[in-house]
Amino acid sequence: MTISRRELIAGGLAAAGGVMAGTAQAAAKPVTVKYGAAELDIYVPGRSQGRPVLVYVHGGGWIIGNRRDVYSIPDFAARLGMILVSVDYRKLPSTSVPWQAKDVAQGINWVRANIARYGGDPAKMIVLGYSAGAHLAALTVLDGRAGPVAGLICHDAGTYDLPALNRFYDGRMPILFRNAFPKEKLWDRLSPVSAIGKAAIPPMLVTWSDVKHHPAMAAGFIAKLQAAGASVETYDGSRKYSHREIIRAIAPGAGGVSKAIEGFIAAHV
Repeated sequence: MTISRRELIAGGLAAAGGVMAGTAQAAAKPVTVKYGAAELDIYVPGRSQGRPVLVYVHGGGWIIGNRRDVYSIPDFAARLGMILVSVDYRKLPSTSVPWQAKDVAQGINWVRANIARYGGDPAKMIVLGYSAGAHLAALTVLDGRAGPVAGLICHDAGTYDLPALNRFYDGRMPILFRNAFPKEKLWDRLSPVSAIGKAAIPPMLVTWSDVKHHPAMAAGFIAKLQAAGASVETYDGSRKYSHREIIRAIAPGAGGVSKAIEGFIAAHV
């Protein structure tokens, strides 16, 4: 069977003032803002102040994708009365993963400092990262560079522990990850598990699909978070979703993983 480059990369992606579930708002067209070396898109569903904020970090194997790869997430956020901010970051091979992490941290900090101007409440900010974006979001939230957030959703990543990932494949880590993380001496530093304990851990939701190594990598990550005293919710989508399906499943009023994400958000903002 021939696997395309994109498929290979994909194998690697209601209280007052809180979530207003059930509203029929549609996502507005985004406002694009430059921050640092990248850009972000802000979707504001209405004029009210103090709205909770969903910060989305897209996937793409660290080499493709951009802030416009939001699927149905703008409508999902709008239905909950949330402002959505989709954060972009520079891509390989023109940069490196450490610089991507700096971009993501800078983007999240920009949102915290500026979102009130758009009607958002920075104290009610949930970060949702998908695939490579979940790796970058987890790394920068857990090590403190992204600052405090109300919650972190790690949506179907498999790179929480790079040495463990290499062991899972008997020392033959897939080329996607070898290319993204070529320096073995940096694997520990670029693994979110190594960032656990460096800063306060927000409430977390960890989800995973049927990608071969994702259940095992999620289990190891969750165990280390719980050992550090973190509050971690989980959603096992391995019998229901492929890597591509699990991101497309986030949609207004949907069940499954979308309902789990909606419930997590409602509990923490």
